[in-house]
Amino acid sequence: MRLLDAAVANNASWCDAVCRSHGYPGTFSSRLWASTRHRLRFYPNAITLHPRVTETEAGFHVLGTLRIWVRPSRGPRAAHVSEE
Repeated sequence: MRLLDAAVANNASWCDAVCRSHGYPGTFSSRLWASTRHRLRFYPNAITLHPRVTETEAGFHVLGTLRIWVRPSRGPRAAHVSEE
């Protein structure tokens, strides 16, 4: 297991433990962890465990897209974010 894969799995396990302790157990598959009903601040509703998980597979739908442009840093305005 690569270090990145281990870190992602550890993060999903931690989020699952926190959500369970608040009464919102998550579910694991080989590709995804999800706890879609909680509203805990700072905790995600899903963590992908595989790089090709789709939003449909995760039980979500796309509200919009986000485009981020980054250029070499030359000061405080190095990135631009816009919604499509």
